[in-house]
Amino acid sequence: MLENAAEKLKSKKLDFIAANDISTKDAGFGVETNRITLLFANGTKENLPLMSKRTKQRKKSSNTLQGCWSDMRILVMSDIHANYTALTAVLKEAGEVDETWCLGDLVGYGPDPNAVVEEMRDIKNLTCLLGNHDVAITGKMPLETFNGDARKSLAYHEKVISASNVDFLNSLPSKTKVRGEATMAHGSPRDPLWEYILNTLTARLNYEHFTTPWCFVGHSHIQCMFALDEKKDRVTLEQTKPDLTIQLHPKLILNPGSVGQPRDRDPRAAFAIYDSEAHTWTPRRAEYNIIEVQERIRAAGLPEKTRRPHCRRMVRFDRGR
Repeated sequence: MLENAAEKLKSKKLDFIAANDISTKDAGFGVETNRITLLFANGTKENLPLMSKRTKQRKKSSNTLQGCWSDMRILVMSDIHANYTALTAVLKEAGEVDETWCLGDLVGYGPDPNAVVEEMRDIKNLTCLLGNHDVAITGKMPLETFNGDARKSLAYHEKVISASNVDFLNSLPSKTKVRGEATMAHGSPRDPLWEYILNTLTARLNYEHFTTPWCFVGHSHIQCMFALDEKKDRVTLEQTKPDLTIQLHPKLILNPGSVGQPRDRDPRAAFAIYDSEAHTWTPRRAEYNIIEVQERIRAAGLPEKTRRPHCRRMVRFDRGR
């Protein structure tokens, strides 16, 4: 089997062979910690995270690795908002994953901007987008753009956040990202930084702005799903239920909810597990010590309303909220 795989590689019938399909000795792979170097038939090399044991051999028409994200258990989260206690609870509850995708807004509102960014920087195989609050901290968006509470929190974060953490935020993309069959955006594929997808009309307008079967968005802090029935030309909205696995099908817009400031009457930190092989999406929740976070918000002198993020539900979603 290994000899046949090596012959296919040499004859360019396959652009690459995954690590668990051929031995490192026969293929000339170099494995270093949790990454793998792929040697292509044309002599070029590419690096990517080591795939899970379930990975199957996959043909591709070119040597690019764009789209090579099948067969993974992926943690999808968004809107951490400087809540380190909630973030660590989510990471513990999620367990072992192959990838972590964050849809933005690491900072804003909460008391722990440095701790959150540093924790995110340490996550292996991370894909992270910029949120609108993150952009403000990098100095690329005036604080006056935000409402009163958000502006006061960001002003505090500007004073305390480290230069290296700002550099990390500056390295993140503000546009949509495509990974395999999923498009990712902070707000929406049409307006990645600012637009909230809160109703079926806005969802309908966004379907023409992504070509993948499904799109993952954050920003609204509400765990939900929009589904387009192309035959009936109908878009529906469903507030998803924790631990109830959804079988994915074209064409969906899914929101994992907010880690640090949920707005759907469930105080627990929200996230989701995406299985790109089984094509499933499982909304999840994690308990954390809300009172302890509220005390640190108070100690930092942050706005009173940010102490009660778990009480908010479908409030006005003006820019900056």
